[in-house]
Amino acid sequence: MPSYLGELLDRGSTTISVTAETKSHDAWFRSRVQEALKDPRPPISHAHALHQLQTLIDEKRQEQT
Repeated sequence: MPSYLGELLDRGSTTISVTAETKSHDAWFRSRVQEALKDPRPPISHAHALHQLQTLIDEKRQEQT
């Protein structure tokens, strides 16, 4: 752990803040996972997702030129 992080965590109020943020993020993340698991659409392969993203990136780059 970086020393500055250890110093921050040694302060009581910061520990509470970090803990609250961690719990909040965990709850948000778990809700997003549940939404994804309930999604009725058929899954797509990783390769297909990457292809779609690369196509989008290429389109956006073309728009900038």
